[in-house]
Amino acid sequence: MDFTFSASATRMERIVKRMMQKPRRIICELQNLNMFLLFLATAPDAQRFFWYGMAAERGEWLYFMLFFSEQVRKLNSSSCCASVVFMIGKFLKRHLDVEKREIFGKVASFDDIYIGPARQAVSFFDAQCLAHEQVHSHIL
Repeated sequence: MDFTFSASATRMERIVKRMMQKPRRIICELQNLNMFLLFLATAPDAQRFFWYGMAAERGEWLYFMLFFSEQVRKLNSSSCCASVVFMIGKFLKRHLDVEKREIFGKVASFDDIYIGPARQAVSFFDAQCLAHEQVHSHIL
């Protein structure tokens, strides 16, 4: 049994290395996306939310939805999660419909748990992009 587990872990490490080289193509090739998403629990937060967002765009939105609002709330108490909230906002910008109260095409019925933090993450993403554009326009 131990051999099977270690062989599986080694295989997953190889998959992760390949995914970092060619992320969009490789993620489509994964046979067990949920296994990969569980494996990501040890990845740095911003990188983890990149992959959670990629999976959510392909219909596997559960992990993204389970963890994103907590990360946005952490931003309010410290700046340690800025890169994470930026990544969350990047994905939510394309997949948040406030009028329909949907995230990734699914109804998010609890405004305080999902819609509020989602709007905050998108606002943070927009503000960071605007600041970046302003800085670069003054440099040029």
